[in-house]
Amino acid sequence: MGARFVWVLLIAGCSSAEEAAPGSSDTGTLEGDTAAVDAGTTADSSAADAATETATESDTGTAPDTTATPDTASTPDTAPDTAIADTGASLKSLSDEFSSASTLSLWSNLHPTRVQTLDIGGSAAGQLTITPIALAENAWYSDSYAPLIYKSVTGNFVVETSVRIGRRTDMTLAPTGQFNQAGFVVRDAAGTSPGGQRWVMYNVGYQDVAVAREVKTTRNGSPATLSTLYLNNTPSGATSVRLRVCRIGSTFLFFHRHPTEASFVEEQYTATTRVSGNGAGTPTPGTSSGMPLRFLRTDLPATLQVGVMTGTWAPPHDARGEFDYVRFAPATSLADCTADPL
Repeated sequence: MGARFVWVLLIAGCSSAEEAAPGSSDTGTLEGDTAAVDAGTTADSSAADAATETATESDTGTAPDTTATPDTASTPDTAPDTAIADTGASLKSLSDEFSSASTLSLWSNLHPTRVQTLDIGGSAAGQLTITPIALAENAWYSDSYAPLIYKSVTGNFVVETSVRIGRRTDMTLAPTGQFNQAGFVVRDAAGTSPGGQRWVMYNVGYQDVAVAREVKTTRNGSPATLSTLYLNNTPSGATSVRLRVCRIGSTFLFFHRHPTEASFVEEQYTATTRVSGNGAGTPTPGTSSGMPLRFLRTDLPATLQVGVMTGTWAPPHDARGEFDYVRFAPATSLADCTADPL
């Protein structure tokens, strides 16, 4: 099923804290990346994310301080799963066309108390719908986190989704709250808060001042985990897009295809790309102005949580994400990242 559907320019008023404006070897290599990737069947080592939640966090209606004390309530979210190695048949078996509600049981839900709506076909026919609860900073940034519906993958891969971001009450309209977004998170299950989160993400939504795609890398830091985000506006404010994340060795690549685009386009770091976040002052390995937006993440292990999320940072908390499918395939070269269809 499924429709076949950033040097740094800091715009006026953009702060250094994002939403405060608000390891058998895989030998695939890319652009000099020679880091070997363990393609074994290591199990997801995290039965619970050490980053925990507070359901009583209040929404003050003001732009949040990204240096705020992280959520440290004592009840963890369980996240059992079994890793899948990067063999073609196994990876493809993880794909889901969201044609049956029964397949939701095949996904792990990292933070179930952060989700208001989670269903396949119940809210929209043939769609996985994720609506986050209306909670301040219920989004992926630094030590903050949001819903994540994922499967565990070991080694190289390319994953694609067709996603639409809209408002809870009207999917034809873009959200209006800052950093209300939907898309991918690719995460080290051993990440902890504060200071120890490790992941990358790719999404579409209303970001700082416009509807845009966000590519974000998040790394260990002290006292807080460091996030650096790169924002590129969508054409004509488009809220629907096919997104791909591709891992080859330690390099992560990002591709988009809007309805007006004839093929997948690699995300670029251009003069108009807006860059911010509490990690923006630290160079991002693998990334430079005038080049494709690629992240070199030698710190990430072989097995990662790969999944989709809808997040809401600032009010009004009106984000709703609909996903037409999620498809996985093996990848050993750039050509594999852009092959269509998967």
